[in-house]
Amino acid sequence: MPLALGRLSRAIIDLLVQRGPTPRSDLYSILQNEYWDLSRGLTSEEVLREQYLSPLWKQGLIAETPQGYTIGSQWELIQPYEESLRRARESRLKIEQLASQEGWIEKERIGWATALPSPTPSQSLPTPNQSLAYLQARPSASQGGT
Repeated sequence: MPLALGRLSRAIIDLLVQRGPTPRSDLYSILQNEYWDLSRGLTSEEVLREQYLSPLWKQGLIAETPQGYTIGSQWELIQPYEESLRRARESRLKIEQLASQEGWIEKERIGWATALPSPTPSQSLPTPNQSLAYLQARPSASQGGT
């Protein structure tokens, strides 16, 4: 789940936080009238639904109710992290500087020497696709691997 939301996606979430459940037609109208600078590419309610509301809904950041769209359950979980990343982006902090301020960011380096098994003399170096496949197949630390 991406933590860095686009400006229009963030505006949608902020609107839903402020106004509560909002029908798609009202949301489209508000975006066109009050956020015209961000919503220039919104040519219809269908575009709003396909390009913005559906992805936010799939991520659990918004939910659809009989009264309209509202904040989803996942927003509360990622809001502090998204807010920290937004502040860092606005202040132009590098990831190392942000990591020193935020305890939840862990710095992990993956190098060729440690990420892939060393080739034997009869083997050639792995291609980027082979390297990617190896890294994807490797169990992550959250799954009990190393």
